[in-house]
Amino acid sequence: MDVPSALVVAVGGIGALATLGMVVVFARRAPGTPRR
Repeated sequence: MDVPSALVVAVGGIGALATLGMVVVFARRAPGTPRR
């Protein structure tokens, strides 16, 4: 099995962006959430 590192990095980057996006959305939707 030969997996190009570029593909792994791309998938990891997309996953990280998706996770950050969800966190931001939940943080904005949550009422009265204290910001650090």
